[in-house]
Parts: sequence; C-alpha cells; structure tokens
Amino acid sequence: MTSAVVDRLDLDALVARVDVNRVADRVDVDRVVLRVDVDAVIARVDLVVLTRDVLQAIDLGQMVRDTSGGAAEGTVAALRVRSVRADRVVNHFADRLLHRPGADPQGTDGPGPTP
Repeated sequence: MTSAVVDRLDLDALVARVDVNRVADRVDVDRVVLRVDVDAVIARVDLVVLTRDVLQAIDLGQMVRDTSGGAAEGTVAALRVRSVRADRVVNHFADRLLHRPGADPQGTDGPGPTP
C-alpha cells in the first residue's frame, strides 16, 4: 500500500513547494560547523597556490625594494597597503573555500589600491 502511494507521489512538485529559505532559517549553523572536519578542509587547500596568490598580491619584490630605500614613512605606508592586499586575498580565498554568499569565484575584485 505504501509503495503505491509513493509511486503516485510527484516528488518534484513536492520539493518545488518547499521554502528553502525558511528551512535554512531553522538551521543551527554553529551546530553544523561543529561537525566540520577542519583538518579535512585544510587538506584540500592548495597551499602552493594560496602562497603564490598572497605573495603576488603583496608584491614581495617591491616590498623589499621599498624597505631598502631607507624612507621609513614610505615603507610603513607600503607595508600597510600590501598587508591590506594580502588580507583581501586571504579573505577572498576563505570566502570561496567556505562558499560564502557574495564570494567572487572569478577573482575580478582585483588586488586592491595601488600605493
């Protein structure tokens, strides 16, 4: 009897009626995160690519040239700008990794302001 009812059920129509936002509002995100295997997530991270992206965003070569010039104020300002760029790259990577809404998977937000 049960299988006859299930056979007649239009599952697609039933799922289409579900308010996904309402279901998501009921999800305890903290409880879900506690179930995440952080080591497994980190194991999936390509650290070589992440490191290369961060070093490219902060332009390490330029930073070395700036710091060897002797102008302390300019060096501090350059380090601040590059730190902001590195922070953006890491945040962008984390957004993509954690599938946060509004994350830009194409990376079109750019490296940040030029000093």
